[in-house]
Amino acid sequence: MSPLARARRGSTRLTHGLVAAGAFAALTLTGCAPSAANAAVVEGVRIPDVAVREATPVVAAILQRDAAVASRQAVFDLTVGEASAIIADRNEVDVTDAELSAVLSQSPRYAAAAQTEEGRDWVHSVARAFVVMDKVGREEFLAELGDMDIEINPRYGTWDGTRFTLADASLARVAPSAQVPG
Repeated sequence: MSPLARARRGSTRLTHGLVAAGAFAALTLTGCAPSAANAAVVEGVRIPDVAVREATPVVAAILQRDAAVASRQAVFDLTVGEASAIIADRNEVDVTDAELSAVLSQSPRYAAAAQTEEGRDWVHSVARAFVVMDKVGREEFLAELGDMDIEINPRYGTWDGTRFTLADASLARVAPSAQVPG
């Protein structure tokens, strides 16, 4: 084998080695890299971060809050909305479009947001939580919600299943969240 061929072969091995090492380092150092695209996971169901980013301006406008507070609120509401869907399934409770509309009709701003692509999922999550809680009962709803496996992307805080809130992990304070109806 010529020196040039050996150099090329050595260069190829080095390149493959560097690529493999880089890929290993990227996976190792990022920890849970696949979940970085998720805002939350509720009982294995992923809530994509893009849903939060899309809803944040709508939430900010409706609640008249800054983007940081609005994004945490969007995560909270989308998480509880997904949990509500799971609770409804477990309790064989149907949630109809008419029931969602009835809840949304109580607020013109929420009803308007439901007509936008960016706000639809968020607003329906909020409405679904109200409908399911009403149908299964507040105590049962909260008990099931508290027992769920819920993970929040750390950039939004941490889930506190005993208080049904998002705690702001970076500042060790509770992020504002919607009141659970009584």
